[in-house]
Amino acid sequence: MLEPVMKTTKNILLGFTASLLFAVGFAKAADRLDSYVQGFMPEHFNGTMTSIGPCVAPCDESSPDPGAEV
Repeated sequence: MLEPVMKTTKNILLGFTASLLFAVGFAKAADRLDSYVQGFMPEHFNGTMTSIGPCVAPCDESSPDPGAEV
């Protein structure tokens, strides 16, 4: 009666460990690929390529808040 429970637990632990190792390996490979690709990109592309301007969201802390008193 205890044998099927142990077999199921063992399979779950093996599956979890395999998934974790796969995710770690995939993250390392992506990090290596990113550093490899950065070496080929021109200097002006090293920033964020998705931004339209210098600040897409209201993230510039030096600019005053439109509703704030000066």
